[in-house]
Amino acid sequence: MILDQLLVFSEAQEITFSVPSDNIVDWQDVRDIGMGENLHIGLTIIQAPVSYEETTTVCLKVQAADDAEFTQNLITLDRTGRIPFATLHTGKTLFLRLQRGAARRYLRLYYEIEKGLLSVGQFSAYMVLDVQDAPVYYPSGFTVE
Repeated sequence: MILDQLLVFSEAQEITFSVPSDNIVDWQDVRDIGMGENLHIGLTIIQAPVSYEETTTVCLKVQAADDAEFTQNLITLDRTGRIPFATLHTGKTLFLRLQRGAARRYLRLYYEIEKGLLSVGQFSAYMVLDVQDAPVYYPSGFTVE
């Protein structure tokens, strides 16, 4: 999987409460966005967050707006369901297929924390064309002497 720096929303962003992603995508600067292809948002857990409440969840929202401050014509293009923090382990990657209707000039992610505060968790998020499976390592079945 190849990552384009212009399509990275978060790089080890610390999340302790509901916040937008550190970076936004400006469609005016990114011309070839893979028209006709499915795009995905990848979310990788860099440091697993710890919740002070068992029921704490995160909902990842893909938001678009006409201005970089996300105050004009803000819409939510897509969202995950509520993801329990107990299921988010360091190294885990989740993918969300980006619904590509009614786009605006600017695009961001919004991490919505529901039901509680967190100790520091770190997330990286990016837009990609293809979903890459996590590597699986199998034992070799032989010994080198």
